[in-house]
Amino acid sequence: MTFGWTQRVYMEDTDAGGIMYHANHLKFMERARTEWLRNRGSGRLDLPVTIVVHQLKIDYRIPARLDDLLTGTVQVIQVRPASFTLLQQLWRGNDLIAIAEISLACLDQQLRPVRLPAALVKTLGNP
Repeated sequence: MTFGWTQRVYMEDTDAGGIMYHANHLKFMERARTEWLRNRGSGRLDLPVTIVVHQLKIDYRIPARLDDLLTGTVQVIQVRPASFTLLQQLWRGNDLIAIAEISLACLDQQLRPVRLPAALVKTLGNP
């Protein structure tokens, strides 16, 4: 199942030409990912572990511009014992702005890899 979260591109997100700065695509995806977890009942503060971005591949398709309304989508594509991978996209209506495959790892308090908590596995579901 795909989750969507809509956000507007503000002046602070753009360069002098009104084009969204490339790094801000990741901020929009992070916000969508956070809201996706919250929507599924697993707020970040509820987890006894730290979830970090381990690997990221992004393809920028077309520019996002000042005042665009973008929908960031989140879809689980793989769940492993200590990590999971998401497909995230940014859309402006029917136009695909960017697509990313993001792998997230689960770490303990000493920042060592650890198994995903059962509650998080349940939240992630079956891809």
